Amino acid sequence: MKNLVGLAIVLLGCLMPPAASAGRPLLPADWYRFKAISDLTIAPDGSQLAYLVTSYDKDADESRGDLWSVDWTGTRSMQLTHGLNVSRPRFRPDGRAVSFLAARSANLTTQLWAVDRHGGTPRQLTHAKGEITDYAWSPDGRRVVLVMEGDGATQGDERRPKPLVIDSFHFKEDTENYLTADTNTHLYLLEVKTGACTPLPSEAATADTAPSFARDGTQIAYVRGRNDSAADVGREEITLLALTAGAKPRTLTSIRSPHHQRLQWTADGASIVFLHGDEAKYTEYGPDQLAVVEVASGQVRQLAPGLDRWIYSPRLSADDKVIRVAVEDDGYQYPAQVSFAGGAIERLAGPMVVEELVAAAGHVAVRSSSDAAPVEVYALEQGRLRALSAHNRALFQEITLGAVQDFSFKSRDGTAIHGQIVKPPGFQPGHRYPTILWIHGGPDGQDDHSLELEGYGPPLERQLFATHGYVVLAINYRGGTGRGTPFARSIFADWGD
Repeated sequence: MKNLVGLAIVLLGCLMPPAASAGRPLLPADWYRFKAISDLTIAPDGSQLAYLVTSYDKDADESRGDLWSVDWTGTRSMQLTHGLNVSRPRFRPDGRAVSFLAARSANLTTQLWAVDRHGGTPRQLTHAKGEITDYAWSPDGRRVVLVMEGDGATQGDERRPKPLVIDSFHFKEDTENYLTADTNTHLYLLEVKTGACTPLPSEAATADTAPSFARDGTQIAYVRGRNDSAADVGREEITLLALTAGAKPRTLTSIRSPHHQRLQWTADGASIVFLHGDEAKYTEYGPDQLAVVEVASGQVRQLAPGLDRWIYSPRLSADDKVIRVAVEDDGYQYPAQVSFAGGAIERLAGPMVVEELVAAAGHVAVRSSSDAAPVEVYALEQGRLRALSAHNRALFQEITLGAVQDFSFKSRDGTAIHGQIVKPPGFQPGHRYPTILWIHGGPDGQDDHSLELEGYGPPLERQLFATHGYVVLAINYRGGTGRGTPFARSIFADWGD
Protein backbone atom coordinates (compact mmCIF):
# COMPACT_ATOMS: atom_id res chain seq x y z
CA MET A 1 0.00 0.00 0.00
CA LYS A 2 2.80 2.44 0.84
CA ASN A 3 4.53 1.63 -2.47
CA LEU A 4 1.30 2.26 -4.39
CA VAL A 5 0.68 5.62 -2.79
CA GLY A 6 4.33 6.61 -3.12
CA LEU A 7 4.29 5.87 -6.84
CA ALA A 8 1.17 7.97 -7.30
CA ILE A 9 2.76 10.91 -5.46
CA VAL A 10 5.89 10.75 -7.64
CA LEU A 11 3.88 10.64 -10.87
CA LEU A 12 1.63 13.48 -9.83
CA GLY A 13 4.64 15.54 -8.82
CA CYS A 14 6.43 14.98 -12.13
CA LEU A 15 3.43 15.83 -14.31
CA MET A 16 1.64 19.05 -13.43
CA PRO A 17 -1.20 19.91 -15.82
CA PRO A 18 -3.75 22.58 -15.01
CA ALA A 19 -6.15 20.88 -12.60
CA ALA A 20 -9.87 21.08 -13.26
CA SER A 21 -11.76 23.09 -10.66
CA ALA A 22 -14.84 20.86 -10.44
CA GLY A 23 -14.46 19.87 -6.80
CA ARG A 24 -11.89 18.14 -4.67
CA PRO A 25 -9.70 15.72 -6.61
CA LEU A 26 -8.86 12.24 -5.45
CA LEU A 27 -5.66 12.28 -3.38
CA PRO A 28 -3.09 9.57 -2.56
CA ALA A 29 -3.98 9.99 1.13
CA ASP A 30 -7.54 8.90 0.32
CA TRP A 31 -6.27 5.35 -0.16
CA TYR A 32 -6.02 5.07 3.63
CA ARG A 33 -9.66 6.08 4.03
CA PHE A 34 -10.93 3.69 1.38
CA LYS A 35 -12.81 0.57 2.56
CA ALA A 36 -12.60 -2.54 0.40
CA ILE A 37 -15.71 -4.77 0.50
CA SER A 38 -15.28 -8.50 -0.11
CA ASP A 39 -16.31 -12.08 0.83
CA LEU A 40 -20.08 -11.71 0.73
CA THR A 41 -22.21 -14.43 2.34
CA ILE A 42 -25.95 -14.76 3.00
CA ALA A 43 -27.98 -16.39 5.78
CA PRO A 44 -29.95 -19.51 4.76
CA ASP A 45 -33.25 -17.67 5.24
CA GLY A 46 -32.03 -14.70 3.19
CA SER A 47 -32.68 -12.23 6.01
CA GLN A 48 -29.10 -11.14 6.67
CA LEU A 49 -25.77 -10.72 4.88
CA ALA A 50 -22.22 -10.75 6.20
CA TYR A 51 -19.08 -9.50 4.48
CA LEU A 52 -15.57 -8.23 5.07
CA VAL A 53 -14.54 -4.58 5.24
CA THR A 54 -10.80 -4.12 4.75
CA SER A 55 -9.20 -0.94 6.07
CA TYR A 56 -5.63 0.26 5.72
CA ASP A 57 -3.36 1.36 8.57
CA LYS A 58 -0.73 3.79 7.30
CA ASP A 59 1.47 3.73 10.40
CA ALA A 60 1.50 -0.06 10.71
CA ASP A 61 1.69 -0.55 6.93
CA GLU A 62 -0.96 -3.25 7.26
CA SER A 63 -4.47 -3.99 6.12
CA ARG A 64 -7.14 -5.52 8.37
CA GLY A 65 -10.37 -7.26 7.45
CA ASP A 66 -13.30 -6.81 9.87
CA LEU A 67 -16.57 -8.73 9.72
CA TRP A 68 -19.76 -6.72 9.19
CA SER A 69 -23.41 -7.67 8.78
CA VAL A 70 -26.51 -6.00 7.37
CA ASP A 71 -30.13 -7.12 7.32
CA TRP A 72 -32.08 -7.49 4.07
CA THR A 73 -33.88 -4.18 4.56
CA GLY A 74 -30.56 -2.33 4.86
CA THR A 75 -31.70 -0.63 8.07
CA ARG A 76 -29.54 -2.57 10.56
CA SER A 77 -25.80 -2.69 9.96
CA MET A 78 -23.28 -3.89 12.54
CA GLN A 79 -19.54 -4.52 12.90
CA LEU A 80 -19.16 -8.03 14.33
CA THR A 81 -15.38 -8.24 14.87
CA HIS A 82 -12.76 -5.77 16.07
CA GLY A 83 -9.02 -6.28 15.78
CA LEU A 84 -9.03 -9.78 14.31
CA ASN A 85 -7.93 -9.99 10.68
CA VAL A 86 -10.84 -12.04 9.36
CA SER A 87 -11.25 -14.19 6.24
CA ARG A 88 -13.71 -16.78 4.83
CA PRO A 89 -16.93 -15.67 6.57
CA ARG A 90 -19.90 -18.06 6.30
CA PHE A 91 -23.22 -18.38 8.06
CA ARG A 92 -23.66 -21.43 10.20
CA PRO A 93 -26.31 -23.73 8.67
CA ASP A 94 -28.93 -22.67 11.25
CA GLY A 95 -28.20 -19.02 10.39
CA ARG A 96 -27.78 -17.98 14.02
CA ALA A 97 -24.03 -17.29 13.85
CA VAL A 98 -21.34 -16.33 11.36
CA SER A 99 -18.13 -18.35 11.25
CA PHE A 100 -14.80 -17.11 9.96
CA LEU A 101 -11.06 -17.75 9.97
CA ALA A 102 -8.65 -15.58 11.95
CA ALA A 103 -5.43 -15.71 13.94
CA ARG A 104 -5.40 -14.06 17.35
CA SER A 105 -1.97 -12.60 16.56
CA ALA A 106 0.50 -12.68 13.67
CA ASN A 107 2.64 -15.42 15.24
CA LEU A 108 -0.26 -17.81 15.88
CA THR A 109 -1.98 -20.16 13.45
CA THR A 110 -5.30 -19.36 11.82
CA GLN A 111 -8.30 -20.90 13.61
CA LEU A 112 -12.04 -21.24 13.05
CA TRP A 113 -14.24 -18.83 15.01
CA ALA A 114 -17.93 -17.98 15.26
CA VAL A 115 -19.86 -14.93 16.41
CA ASP A 116 -23.58 -14.46 17.00
CA ARG A 117 -25.25 -12.82 14.00
CA HIS A 118 -26.52 -10.04 16.29
CA GLY A 119 -23.09 -9.35 17.79
CA GLY A 120 -21.14 -10.37 20.86
CA THR A 121 -17.76 -11.89 21.66
CA PRO A 122 -16.39 -14.25 18.99
CA ARG A 123 -15.82 -17.82 20.15
CA GLN A 124 -12.85 -19.89 18.99
CA LEU A 125 -14.05 -23.27 17.70
CA THR A 126 -10.69 -24.91 16.93
CA HIS A 127 -7.28 -25.17 18.55
CA ALA A 128 -5.50 -26.80 15.64
CA LYS A 129 -1.74 -26.82 15.38
CA GLY A 130 -1.76 -26.55 11.59
CA GLU A 131 -2.79 -23.55 9.49
CA ILE A 132 -6.49 -23.69 8.56
CA THR A 133 -7.04 -22.27 5.08
CA ASP A 134 -10.67 -23.19 4.35
CA TYR A 135 -13.65 -25.12 5.77
CA ALA A 136 -17.15 -26.42 5.07
CA TRP A 137 -20.09 -26.89 7.47
CA SER A 138 -22.16 -30.07 7.55
CA PRO A 139 -25.86 -29.40 6.84
CA ASP A 140 -26.82 -30.08 10.49
CA GLY A 141 -24.06 -27.79 11.82
CA ARG A 142 -22.58 -30.50 14.04
CA ARG A 143 -19.41 -31.07 12.04
CA VAL A 144 -16.97 -29.06 9.96
CA VAL A 145 -14.45 -30.26 7.40
CA LEU A 146 -11.27 -28.23 7.82
CA VAL A 147 -8.67 -27.69 5.12
CA MET A 148 -5.35 -27.58 6.96
CA GLU A 149 -1.84 -26.95 5.73
CA GLY A 150 0.79 -29.52 6.61
CA ASP A 151 0.27 -32.34 9.08
CA GLY A 152 -0.50 -30.08 12.04
CA ALA A 153 2.19 -31.77 14.09
CA THR A 154 3.92 -28.56 15.18
CA GLN A 155 2.87 -25.05 16.02
CA GLY A 156 3.69 -22.55 13.31
CA ASP A 157 5.46 -20.18 15.73
CA GLU A 158 7.67 -23.01 17.02
CA ARG A 159 9.10 -23.96 13.66
CA ARG A 160 12.70 -23.18 12.91
CA PRO A 161 13.84 -22.45 9.36
CA LYS A 162 14.84 -25.64 7.60
CA PRO A 163 16.19 -26.36 4.12
CA LEU A 164 13.42 -26.59 1.55
CA VAL A 165 13.04 -30.03 0.02
CA ILE A 166 11.76 -29.68 -3.56
CA ASP A 167 10.23 -33.02 -4.51
CA SER A 168 7.46 -32.10 -6.95
CA PHE A 169 7.27 -30.83 -10.52
CA HIS A 170 5.11 -27.83 -9.59
CA PHE A 171 7.15 -26.38 -6.76
CA LYS A 172 6.28 -22.67 -6.59
CA GLU A 173 3.05 -20.68 -6.77
CA ASP A 174 2.13 -16.98 -6.77
CA THR A 175 1.25 -15.71 -3.25
CA GLU A 176 2.07 -19.13 -1.76
CA ASN A 177 5.85 -19.23 -2.30
CA TYR A 178 7.52 -22.67 -2.44
CA LEU A 179 5.35 -25.78 -2.46
CA THR A 180 6.56 -28.73 -0.41
CA ALA A 181 5.01 -31.69 1.41
CA ASP A 182 4.58 -29.39 4.44
CA THR A 183 2.48 -26.91 2.44
CA ASN A 184 0.10 -29.53 0.99
CA THR A 185 -3.35 -29.14 2.49
CA HIS A 186 -5.29 -32.09 3.90
CA LEU A 187 -8.79 -32.53 5.31
CA TYR A 188 -9.78 -32.93 8.97
CA LEU A 189 -13.21 -33.58 10.46
CA LEU A 190 -14.13 -31.38 13.43
CA GLU A 191 -16.85 -32.36 15.89
CA VAL A 192 -18.11 -28.94 16.94
CA LYS A 193 -19.55 -29.96 20.31
CA THR A 194 -16.45 -31.78 21.60
CA GLY A 195 -13.72 -30.07 19.59
CA ALA A 196 -12.34 -33.43 18.46
CA CYS A 197 -10.45 -33.13 15.18
CA THR A 198 -9.76 -36.27 13.11
CA PRO A 199 -7.65 -36.44 9.93
CA LEU A 200 -9.47 -37.80 6.90
CA PRO A 201 -7.77 -40.30 4.56
CA SER A 202 -5.15 -38.64 2.35
CA GLU A 203 -1.69 -39.00 0.86
CA ALA A 204 1.34 -36.88 1.69
CA ALA A 205 1.93 -36.09 -1.98
CA THR A 206 -1.57 -34.76 -2.64
CA ALA A 207 -3.22 -31.44 -1.86
CA ASP A 208 -6.88 -31.70 -0.83
CA THR A 209 -9.10 -28.61 -1.16
CA ALA A 210 -12.64 -27.29 -1.76
CA PRO A 211 -14.66 -29.70 0.43
CA SER A 212 -18.43 -29.76 0.05
CA PHE A 213 -20.96 -31.78 2.05
CA ALA A 214 -23.76 -33.68 0.36
CA ARG A 215 -27.05 -32.21 1.56
CA ASP A 216 -27.81 -35.30 3.64
CA GLY A 217 -24.43 -34.94 5.38
CA THR A 218 -23.32 -38.54 4.73
CA GLN A 219 -20.41 -37.83 2.39
CA ILE A 220 -18.22 -35.07 1.02
CA ALA A 221 -16.80 -34.17 -2.34
CA TYR A 222 -13.47 -32.43 -2.60
CA VAL A 223 -10.64 -31.66 -5.01
CA ARG A 224 -7.43 -33.70 -4.94
CA GLY A 225 -4.35 -32.44 -6.78
CA ARG A 226 -0.93 -33.91 -7.45
CA ASN A 227 2.30 -32.24 -8.48
CA ASP A 228 4.55 -35.26 -9.04
CA SER A 229 5.08 -34.86 -12.78
CA ALA A 230 4.40 -32.63 -15.78
CA ALA A 231 1.30 -34.71 -16.52
CA ASP A 232 -0.20 -33.62 -13.17
CA VAL A 233 0.10 -29.89 -13.85
CA GLY A 234 -3.23 -28.33 -14.72
CA ARG A 235 -5.28 -31.37 -13.70
CA GLU A 236 -7.18 -32.31 -10.56
CA GLU A 237 -9.54 -35.03 -9.38
CA ILE A 238 -13.02 -34.59 -7.95
CA THR A 239 -13.04 -37.10 -5.11
CA LEU A 240 -15.77 -38.57 -2.91
CA LEU A 241 -15.47 -39.77 0.67
CA ALA A 242 -18.22 -41.33 2.76
CA LEU A 243 -18.03 -40.16 6.38
CA THR A 244 -18.13 -43.65 7.86
CA ALA A 245 -15.43 -45.66 9.61
CA GLY A 246 -13.01 -47.28 7.21
CA ALA A 247 -14.29 -45.48 4.11
CA LYS A 248 -11.73 -44.75 1.41
CA PRO A 249 -11.65 -41.88 -1.11
CA ARG A 250 -13.12 -42.58 -4.54
CA THR A 251 -12.10 -40.62 -7.63
CA LEU A 252 -15.24 -39.47 -9.39
CA THR A 253 -13.65 -37.75 -12.38
CA SER A 254 -10.41 -36.11 -13.49
CA ILE A 255 -10.69 -32.58 -14.87
CA ARG A 256 -8.58 -29.69 -16.09
CA SER A 257 -7.99 -27.29 -13.23
CA PRO A 258 -10.13 -24.13 -13.22
CA HIS A 259 -9.03 -20.79 -11.85
CA HIS A 260 -11.65 -20.92 -9.08
CA GLN A 261 -13.36 -24.14 -8.00
CA ARG A 262 -16.67 -24.56 -6.22
CA LEU A 263 -18.35 -27.96 -5.78
CA GLN A 264 -22.12 -27.96 -5.18
CA TRP A 265 -24.34 -31.01 -4.62
CA THR A 266 -27.88 -31.32 -5.91
CA ALA A 267 -30.53 -31.98 -3.29
CA ASP A 268 -30.92 -35.65 -4.20
CA GLY A 269 -27.16 -36.28 -3.99
CA ALA A 270 -27.15 -37.58 -7.57
CA SER A 271 -25.04 -34.84 -9.16
CA ILE A 272 -22.36 -32.24 -8.40
CA VAL A 273 -22.00 -28.91 -10.18
CA PHE A 274 -18.37 -27.88 -10.70
CA LEU A 275 -16.03 -25.76 -12.81
CA HIS A 276 -13.36 -26.99 -15.17
CA GLY A 277 -10.61 -25.17 -17.02
CA ASP A 278 -8.70 -25.37 -20.29
CA GLU A 279 -5.60 -27.40 -21.09
CA ALA A 280 -2.54 -26.24 -19.17
CA LYS A 281 -0.90 -24.24 -21.95
CA TYR A 282 -4.08 -22.18 -22.40
CA THR A 283 -4.90 -21.80 -18.73
CA GLU A 284 -4.46 -18.01 -18.78
CA TYR A 285 -6.52 -17.58 -21.93
CA GLY A 286 -9.60 -19.73 -21.38
CA PRO A 287 -12.56 -19.16 -19.06
CA ASP A 288 -13.75 -21.64 -16.45
CA GLN A 289 -16.70 -23.68 -17.75
CA LEU A 290 -19.75 -24.90 -15.83
CA ALA A 291 -20.39 -28.63 -15.80
CA VAL A 292 -22.24 -31.30 -13.82
CA VAL A 293 -21.06 -34.82 -13.01
CA GLU A 294 -23.26 -37.78 -12.08
CA VAL A 295 -22.18 -39.30 -8.77
CA ALA A 296 -23.13 -42.85 -9.75
CA SER A 297 -21.47 -43.00 -13.17
CA GLY A 298 -18.93 -40.17 -13.26
CA GLN A 299 -20.48 -38.99 -16.53
CA VAL A 300 -19.90 -35.26 -17.17
CA ARG A 301 -22.35 -32.92 -18.90
CA GLN A 302 -21.40 -29.41 -19.98
CA LEU A 303 -23.66 -26.57 -18.88
CA ALA A 304 -23.90 -23.59 -21.26
CA PRO A 305 -21.07 -24.74 -23.55
CA GLY A 306 -21.70 -21.78 -25.84
CA LEU A 307 -20.96 -19.23 -23.09
CA ASP A 308 -17.47 -18.13 -24.14
CA ARG A 309 -16.94 -15.75 -21.25
CA TRP A 310 -15.35 -15.92 -17.79
CA ILE A 311 -17.84 -16.63 -15.01
CA TYR A 312 -17.63 -15.99 -11.29
CA SER A 313 -19.57 -16.87 -8.11
CA PRO A 314 -21.59 -19.85 -9.37
CA ARG A 315 -24.46 -20.54 -6.97
CA LEU A 316 -26.79 -23.51 -7.42
CA SER A 317 -30.34 -22.67 -6.34
CA ALA A 318 -31.94 -24.65 -3.52
CA ASP A 319 -34.43 -26.20 -5.97
CA ASP A 320 -31.59 -27.16 -8.39
CA LYS A 321 -33.26 -25.33 -11.29
CA VAL A 322 -30.63 -22.67 -12.03
CA ILE A 323 -27.02 -21.73 -11.34
CA ARG A 324 -26.63 -17.99 -10.79
CA VAL A 325 -23.34 -16.50 -11.99
CA ALA A 326 -21.58 -13.23 -12.76
CA VAL A 327 -20.51 -13.11 -16.43
CA GLU A 328 -17.60 -10.97 -17.61
CA ASP A 329 -18.40 -9.29 -20.92
CA ASP A 330 -16.69 -6.41 -22.74
CA GLY A 331 -16.17 -3.92 -19.92
CA TYR A 332 -18.96 -5.18 -17.70
CA GLN A 333 -19.74 -8.19 -15.49
CA TYR A 334 -23.46 -8.86 -15.48
CA PRO A 335 -25.54 -11.21 -13.28
CA ALA A 336 -27.18 -14.15 -15.01
CA GLN A 337 -28.61 -17.59 -14.39
CA VAL A 338 -27.99 -20.82 -16.26
CA SER A 339 -30.68 -23.50 -16.51
CA PHE A 340 -29.55 -26.73 -14.85
CA ALA A 341 -31.68 -28.82 -17.20
CA GLY A 342 -30.89 -27.27 -20.57
CA GLY A 343 -28.13 -24.71 -20.12
CA ALA A 344 -30.17 -21.72 -21.31
CA ILE A 345 -28.72 -18.40 -20.12
CA GLU A 346 -30.86 -15.57 -18.79
CA ARG A 347 -29.55 -12.14 -17.86
CA LEU A 348 -30.76 -10.87 -14.51
CA ALA A 349 -29.92 -7.20 -15.13
CA GLY A 350 -28.56 -4.79 -17.70
CA PRO A 351 -24.97 -3.51 -17.96
CA MET A 352 -23.30 -3.39 -14.56
CA VAL A 353 -20.20 -4.76 -12.81
CA VAL A 354 -21.00 -7.52 -10.31
CA GLU A 355 -17.95 -8.70 -8.39
CA GLU A 356 -19.70 -11.41 -6.37
CA LEU A 357 -23.18 -12.90 -6.15
CA VAL A 358 -24.99 -14.84 -3.39
CA ALA A 359 -28.57 -16.05 -3.08
CA ALA A 360 -30.90 -17.71 -0.55
CA ALA A 361 -34.65 -17.98 0.03
CA GLY A 362 -35.51 -15.96 -3.07
CA HIS A 363 -33.12 -13.12 -2.25
CA VAL A 364 -30.15 -12.28 -4.49
CA ALA A 365 -27.39 -9.98 -3.22
CA VAL A 366 -24.26 -8.77 -4.97
CA ARG A 367 -21.09 -6.82 -4.48
CA SER A 368 -21.23 -4.26 -7.26
CA SER A 369 -19.44 -1.15 -8.44
CA SER A 370 -19.78 1.50 -11.16
CA ASP A 371 -17.74 4.30 -12.70
CA ALA A 372 -19.00 6.65 -9.98
CA ALA A 373 -19.18 4.42 -6.90
CA PRO A 374 -16.78 1.89 -5.34
CA VAL A 375 -17.79 -1.65 -4.43
CA GLU A 376 -20.66 -1.92 -1.93
CA VAL A 377 -23.29 -4.51 -1.05
CA TYR A 378 -26.62 -4.39 -2.90
CA ALA A 379 -29.87 -6.31 -3.11
CA LEU A 380 -30.65 -7.31 -6.71
CA GLU A 381 -34.41 -7.02 -7.22
CA GLN A 382 -36.10 -7.25 -10.63
CA GLY A 383 -32.92 -6.19 -12.40
CA ARG A 384 -32.27 -3.18 -10.16
CA LEU A 385 -29.79 -2.58 -7.36
CA ARG A 386 -30.82 -1.45 -3.88
CA ALA A 387 -27.97 -0.30 -1.66
CA LEU A 388 -27.41 -2.22 1.58
CA SER A 389 -24.02 -0.75 2.58
CA ALA A 390 -22.36 2.66 2.28
CA HIS A 391 -18.87 2.33 3.75
CA ASN A 392 -17.30 4.68 1.17
CA ARG A 393 -20.15 7.14 0.71
CA ALA A 394 -18.77 9.88 2.96
CA LEU A 395 -15.36 9.82 1.28
CA PHE A 396 -16.69 9.99 -2.27
CA GLN A 397 -19.17 12.73 -1.46
CA GLU A 398 -16.09 14.96 -1.10
CA ILE A 399 -14.70 14.07 -4.53
CA THR A 400 -15.73 14.92 -8.09
CA LEU A 401 -14.74 12.08 -10.38
CA GLY A 402 -14.05 12.13 -14.09
CA ALA A 403 -16.55 10.86 -16.65
CA VAL A 404 -15.86 7.44 -18.21
CA GLN A 405 -16.69 6.82 -21.85
CA ASP A 406 -16.39 3.73 -24.05
CA PHE A 407 -14.44 3.99 -27.29
CA SER A 408 -13.12 1.63 -29.94
CA PHE A 409 -10.72 1.61 -32.86
CA LYS A 410 -9.45 -0.78 -35.51
CA SER A 411 -6.08 -2.43 -35.07
CA ARG A 412 -3.72 -2.65 -38.05
CA ASP A 413 -5.19 -6.05 -38.99
CA GLY A 414 -8.76 -4.78 -38.74
CA THR A 415 -9.57 -6.23 -35.30
CA ALA A 416 -11.88 -4.00 -33.23
CA ILE A 417 -10.17 -2.97 -29.96
CA HIS A 418 -12.31 -1.60 -27.13
CA GLY A 419 -11.46 0.48 -24.10
CA GLN A 420 -12.48 3.36 -21.86
CA ILE A 421 -11.43 6.98 -21.76
CA VAL A 422 -11.53 8.74 -18.39
CA LYS A 423 -11.96 12.48 -18.75
CA PRO A 424 -11.13 15.14 -16.14
CA PRO A 425 -14.02 16.85 -14.37
CA GLY A 426 -15.01 19.86 -16.43
CA PHE A 427 -13.58 18.36 -19.62
CA GLN A 428 -13.70 20.81 -22.53
CA PRO A 429 -13.79 19.40 -26.08
CA GLY A 430 -11.05 20.89 -28.22
CA HIS A 431 -8.74 21.56 -25.30
CA ARG A 432 -5.43 19.67 -25.31
CA TYR A 433 -4.94 17.53 -22.19
CA PRO A 434 -1.89 15.54 -21.09
CA THR A 435 -2.79 11.89 -21.61
CA ILE A 436 -1.75 8.73 -19.81
CA LEU A 437 -2.01 5.26 -21.32
CA TRP A 438 -3.01 3.12 -18.31
CA ILE A 439 -2.65 -0.57 -19.17
CA HIS A 440 -4.09 -3.40 -17.10
CA GLY A 441 -1.86 -6.34 -16.25
CA GLY A 442 -2.46 -10.04 -16.59
CA PRO A 443 -2.68 -10.07 -19.59
CA ASP A 444 -5.91 -11.93 -18.77
CA GLY A 445 -8.36 -9.48 -17.27
CA GLN A 446 -10.09 -6.36 -18.53
CA ASP A 447 -10.59 -2.70 -17.77
CA ASP A 448 -14.24 -2.28 -16.83
CA HIS A 449 -16.81 0.18 -15.56
CA SER A 450 -16.01 -0.22 -11.87
CA LEU A 451 -14.18 1.71 -9.18
CA GLU A 452 -11.96 -0.84 -7.47
CA LEU A 453 -8.95 -0.15 -5.28
CA GLU A 454 -6.96 -3.24 -6.25
CA GLY A 455 -6.41 -5.31 -9.39
CA TYR A 456 -4.30 -5.50 -12.52
CA GLY A 457 -5.18 -1.93 -13.51
CA PRO A 458 -7.46 -0.65 -10.78
CA PRO A 459 -9.96 1.97 -11.99
CA LEU A 460 -9.47 4.03 -8.83
CA GLU A 461 -5.94 4.82 -10.00
CA ARG A 462 -7.29 6.02 -13.34
CA GLN A 463 -9.50 8.46 -11.47
CA LEU A 464 -6.55 9.66 -9.39
CA PHE A 465 -4.96 11.09 -12.52
CA ALA A 466 -8.19 12.17 -14.19
CA THR A 467 -9.23 14.30 -11.21
CA HIS A 468 -5.88 16.10 -11.48
CA GLY A 469 -6.47 17.11 -15.09
CA TYR A 470 -5.27 14.14 -17.14
CA VAL A 471 -7.07 12.17 -19.79
CA VAL A 472 -6.56 8.45 -19.11
CA LEU A 473 -6.86 5.79 -21.80
CA ALA A 474 -7.53 2.21 -20.70
CA ILE A 475 -7.15 -0.25 -23.58
CA ASN A 476 -8.58 -3.77 -23.51
CA TYR A 477 -5.90 -5.20 -25.76
CA ARG A 478 -5.78 -8.67 -27.27
CA GLY A 479 -4.85 -11.30 -24.72
CA GLY A 480 -7.32 -9.85 -22.26
CA THR A 481 -10.69 -11.28 -21.26
CA GLY A 482 -14.26 -10.17 -21.84
CA ARG A 483 -14.19 -10.70 -25.62
CA GLY A 484 -14.04 -14.48 -25.91
CA THR A 485 -11.37 -17.18 -26.16
CA PRO A 486 -10.08 -16.41 -29.71
CA PHE A 487 -9.46 -12.79 -28.70
CA ALA A 488 -7.55 -13.88 -25.59
CA ARG A 489 -5.57 -16.65 -27.33
CA SER A 490 -4.46 -14.39 -30.17
CA ILE A 491 -1.27 -13.54 -28.27
CA PHE A 492 -0.49 -17.10 -27.18
CA ALA A 493 3.31 -17.60 -27.31
CA ASP A 494 3.58 -14.21 -29.00
CA TRP A 495 3.61 -11.59 -26.25
CA GLY A 496 4.79 -8.15 -27.21
CA ASP A 497 4.40 -8.51 -30.98
